[in-house]
Amino acid sequence: MTGDFRRSSHCAGLLALLLLAGCGGSSELVTATGTVLLDGEPLAGVVVEFQPVSDTGSTASFGLTGADGRYHLMRTAFESGIAPGEYLVRIYCEAEAGGVDCRDADESRVEIPDRYQTFSELRVTVENRRRNRLDFELTTP
Repeated sequence: MTGDFRRSSHCAGLLALLLLAGCGGSSELVTATGTVLLDGEPLAGVVVEFQPVSDTGSTASFGLTGADGRYHLMRTAFESGIAPGEYLVRIYCEAEAGGVDCRDADESRVEIPDRYQTFSELRVTVENRRRNRLDFELTTP
């Protein structure tokens, strides 16, 4: 009986490990970074949001640009990366939620055209490779 119990415990443990390995954890995520420019200048303090285009079970990933316009995508505050697939990209200021007020060096408000924000025209494909570089060169009308 002891041998049967050990064998059952071993099988249950192995089954649990296999199930955990198949549960959409961070192993499915890839790294995505890039730079956001507006009229050739780095755009600092803006949110870069990637929303899945189709219902593939993927969730959104977000990044915040630094002073040099560079961002790194995060799925959550503690999980880096994004799942491969097709995405709609929105780039916007997030002052209302305690984010950066999106002001440039001379303290004037940065205006991001609507075609990059709420009504974004930006679409990208995140490849199933270790690192993805996704740069955005925005222009004002």
